[in-house]
Amino acid sequence: MFKLSPRERCLRAVEHEEVDKIPTVLRARPEVIARLECALNVKGFDRVCEALGVDVRFAPAYTVRVEDGYEIRKDLWGVESKWAPGHTFTYAYVSHPLQHIGLEEYRWPEIDEESWNAVARYRQSHEDYFIYSGVIHLFEIA
Repeated sequence: MFKLSPRERCLRAVEHEEVDKIPTVLRARPEVIARLECALNVKGFDRVCEALGVDVRFAPAYTVRVEDGYEIRKDLWGVESKWAPGHTFTYAYVSHPLQHIGLEEYRWPEIDEESWNAVARYRQSHEDYFIYSGVIHLFEIA
């Protein structure tokens, strides 16, 4: 039997080619990750994924600042949301770019060089893994 890297495994699976095992992804709340860290005696999401043999890694899809202990996330579309500490399921929308302007005035996002460089750096630091990211679209959250 052949052994594939996580990246090779995922790419082959996407192409419907033979793989050595089914590719895996871990999507879990911070509370679950914290319990896994304790159970596996590791620290950090990447270490949990390594310990469990997870194939996929997530590239960050938003910028974050902290205000009064809350994360304020701003996505590619300009939508800001406020997240309760340690509870990813507890959040509220702060602002939306179409809140006060018409669609014809909206400035559509473009990928700038620094954004591209950040993705390239993440890709280099996780070269053996299948990397993906996601941002829900502007109209889904409008």
